[in-house]
Order: sequence, then C-alpha cells, then structure tokens
Amino acid sequence: RRATTNSKKAGRRASVKKTDKGDKNDKGDAGGSKEPKDLAPPPTPLPGPGPDFDMSRAMSEGHDAVDDIQPEDWDALKSLFKPQPNVMATVACTFIFLNHTAPPSWDETKKLLHDSRVVLNRLKDFGTFDSSKITTADLAKARQQLTLPEMSRAVLASKSPAAARLLHWCVSMYDIGVHKTGWEAPRDPVSVSPTKDAGGGEAEDGHTAATKIQSRERGRRARKSTMKGGGGKGKGAAAGKGPPAKSDS
Repeated sequence: RRATTNSKKAGRRASVKKTDKGDKNDKGDAGGSKEPKDLAPPPTPLPGPGPDFDMSRAMSEGHDAVDDIQPEDWDALKSLFKPQPNVMATVACTFIFLNHTAPPSWDETKKLLHDSRVVLNRLKDFGTFDSSKITTADLAKARQQLTLPEMSRAVLASKSPAAARLLHWCVSMYDIGVHKTGWEAPRDPVSVSPTKDAGGGEAEDGHTAATKIQSRERGRRARKSTMKGGGGKGKGAAAGKGPPAKSDS
C-alpha cells in the first residue's frame, strides 16, 4: 500500500512540474510576441505656418505661453540635474532664437536660465520687437530640435510645465520666422507601407520595396531554371548507365 501511495504522489508531482514548465513556455511565447521596446520613436512633425497664418495671433500666443510660466515651474526647470532629451531640446531651441546659437552644455544653459526675470521679459517681447532678426540658419537649427521625438506639449507637461510652455513659444516663433523669411523648410518624412499603394510609386520607400520584390522574383526564377537544367543532366547520366546501344557496323 505504501509503495502504491508513493508512486501516485510521484506521478502527481511529475504532472505538476510539466504543467509549470508549460506555463513558463507559454509566458515566454507570449513575451516573445510583443513588440521590442527599444524601437526609436518617430520624429515630431512640424508643418509650419499655413496659408491662413495670422502672425499677430502667433505673437500673442507666444507671449501668453511665456506669461503662464509659474515661478516654481521655472525654478524646477533650472534645478534639473540631467533633464530628458526633449526638455533639453526645447531649451536649446529657445536660445537659438534668442542668441542664434544653443548653449554647449546643460551647465551653461542653467547659467542662462538663472536670471528668470531677464529671460522671461526677452521672451515676451521677442515676437513683437525681435522676430525680424530670425535668420534662415536659426530656423534650420531650430527645426532640428523641434522635430526630435516626443516634442509635444502634452508629453513635456508631465516632465516640465515650464518646458511645455517654452515649446509653445518656440513653435510660434518658428512659424513667424518662416512666414517673414519665406524659408522653404524640408518636408517631414512620410512612411509608406510596402504592402500598400504608395501613390503611383512616387514615394521612395514604395519604389525600393517594389525593386526588392522584383529582384527576389528574378532570383527565384533563376534558381528554378538552374534546378531544371541540373535535373535534365541527371536524367541523361542515369540513362547512360544502361546497356550500350548496338552499333550498325
């Protein structure tokens, strides 16, 4: 009886172990089916001023965005030890408009942010009095910062409310600068799916995908013809193994 009981217990333990292993494998498969987390986020679109652009409204929005920055939010921005890349890009873009160049490091940026009264007053009056000083070089450098990933006020608001309002100001000054200078900004990249029509084949991505498909098809046909030719030779060789044909002579 003891031997029978022990064997039953051993059987139950073995079945439990197998079930645990199956659950782990299932979890592993489920985890493997997830998308990788290290994919780089896409760039932020920056359409620029449209045909109905109102410059006075943009100036007013930029002024109001700076006027809404609270002193405690500004102090929190200055006290950041290592801010997120989108926060750093926003502050860099701010000083590109103000000084035509971005500070070389965050330590230098913090020095410029130290006197909040001077900086905020310059930002408030910039759209009205200094926006004519914006150059196309400033716009190109600002665009490099503004199109980085996660450059939106909604994302920045959770990290630095002051940076979120500075971003609003930067976009307003960018639109004003493009409108005044007539600078033609490069188009935002548009991703085209290889499985969908890319608009008559004008998109580069769709053309590249079609070329790759054609290349693979030609390779498949070449391999197929090679296999057929090799098969014919094999049949001839196999036929040669039979008895030799009788000579008429």
